[in-house]
Amino acid sequence: MVLVLLLVVGAVYGLVMLLRRRVGGDDPDADSPIRVLASRNLGGNRDLHVVMIGKSVMLLGGADAGVQLIKTIEDQETIDELVLAHSAAAPASRRTFGGMLSQWLGNLTVPGAGAKGDGAGSGGNATGFLRSQQDRLRQMR
Repeated sequence: MVLVLLLVVGAVYGLVMLLRRRVGGDDPDADSPIRVLASRNLGGNRDLHVVMIGKSVMLLGGADAGVQLIKTIEDQETIDELVLAHSAAAPASRRTFGGMLSQWLGNLTVPGAGAKGDGAGSGGNATGFLRSQQDRLRQMR
């Protein structure tokens, strides 16, 4: 019994860490002079990052040994493209855990929900099923 509990707690912890890693990244403070415009994992704990510090844009390589400057980007057209791509992708990258969970639950279908006259009335939608169960509990009080 304790082993199952530890397994469940470990799975939840792993899921939270995975989602935190996917959701995180940029500092939500838009006034910060340091912004990560793009990142790419190269595998094996090696990453490339395009970082803007003030008006300077740099391509940095990160690995277990540390961070290394690869190149300073000076072409204004390239800088503009990177900033534009970053600002377009920013709302998607700043999703919260609750937002991702509600989006996932909205797409989830519950087998048999609404099928046998259980009052779900949602055509298998998990959110509708959960609301109908919540209403049933309120009526029992």
